[in-house]
Amino acid sequence: MNSIARRINLTPVSPQPKPAANDKVIIKTTDYVEIIPAWEISHVEAESNYCTFVLLNGNKITASKTIGTYEKILLANNFIRPHRSFFVSIQQIRRVRKLPYYAICTLQGAEIPISRARRIEVLDELISAYEA
Repeated sequence: MNSIARRINLTPVSPQPKPAANDKVIIKTTDYVEIIPAWEISHVEAESNYCTFVLLNGNKITASKTIGTYEKILLANNFIRPHRSFFVSIQQIRRVRKLPYYAICTLQGAEIPISRARRIEVLDELISAYEA
């Protein structure tokens, strides 16, 4: 095997299918299963072993699963994770406040904290999202 082939992994890898943009999110609650288009979600907040989806119309749906269960589908639909307890739709961000702590202010008036560990990553994601 030549040196180039050794540096490049030539083993075929089957890519994991990513959810397509504009997918619907299936939210399982204790009473029913709700199917919501991802664009209708403003943000998601973790609450122990549950999470609450806040919709653009102001309605809230509490899912009986953890926030991590929904991570792949949300990230594939232009959500960012500014804090371990939150996902926010990039289209719903109005501004990033710096003082007294970094927070995302949404179009609906919610304030989502940005953790210190994720601050630079979140700001970079926002800048690249709007430069594209």
